[in-house]
Amino acid sequence: ALPGQCLRKPTLTNGRRAALAAVFRRGPSGEEEVLFIKRATNPTDPWSGHVALPGGRAEEADRGEDEVTAARETHEEVGIDLLDGSWSRLGRITDDRVIYPGGRPLTVSLFGFAHSHPGSPPSEPTLPTNSSEVDFAWWVPTSTLMPGSLYWRETPLEELVPERGNLARAVLRMSGAQSLRFAAIALPAPPPPASVDKPALWGLTLAFTSDMLGRACGTPLVGHGAPAEWASAFRSSGGNLADAVLKAALEGQRLRAVARARAVEGGGTLVAAGVAVLVMAAAVSGRRSKPVQS
Repeated sequence: ALPGQCLRKPTLTNGRRAALAAVFRRGPSGEEEVLFIKRATNPTDPWSGHVALPGGRAEEADRGEDEVTAARETHEEVGIDLLDGSWSRLGRITDDRVIYPGGRPLTVSLFGFAHSHPGSPPSEPTLPTNSSEVDFAWWVPTSTLMPGSLYWRETPLEELVPERGNLARAVLRMSGAQSLRFAAIALPAPPPPASVDKPALWGLTLAFTSDMLGRACGTPLVGHGAPAEWASAFRSSGGNLADAVLKAALEGQRLRAVARARAVEGGGTLVAAGVAVLVMAAAVSGRRSKPVQS
């Protein structure tokens, strides 16, 4: 469990903002659980079909308050009102992460909420009729989110590097890479009517989950401070040389995206990079933004 109220400060950027909610409860057996969703398949969504935490992008009505964004999006997506007085607000429970979908910066915050009335179970997730954002939502025991549950999830390069990235594919293949292996956790299957067997928790959501556990338990799942096998959240199928080439390619892609975004802010034109590569870079880079110091 996460101790106390978290007092991390927001990362101040000129870009877009989004916020996620880590929603905790005690399940019927008394075990601590956290709420996950599976996003609907949507070609315009960089996280299409992924396991995620409820949340989304800020709107003007949120008045610039990230926690309000997290609560509003959770209510819209799964029908749980985190501001109705029955949930303890844990605050900003990890450092923000700045990612670059579409080549523009997006600051993502994570807020914690814990059900505060053990004798009165919280309402179950209720998806809106004909939801276009979420396929299903379900509670997962936090005991499953442990290093022993990690495995390597393999994905072909064709699914990650867009067609216009043929040069990147060629360079990676010359170095021996045919696919990428991402650190992942096979979550318990959701209850019917969902028909997915053991959805995979990986990428950006795994990174935030790792940050949470690092704060609560002292050891993150992946990245800096994690057990040696998981110190990097991804590997290529080509060994050390391909890994080095891949890291250099992703970092170069990230920096070019930043430069393009800054050119747009300064009145230049933006040539959008492949969303798949940018999202992949954000998900596996393990980069956390530094909180603003007062």
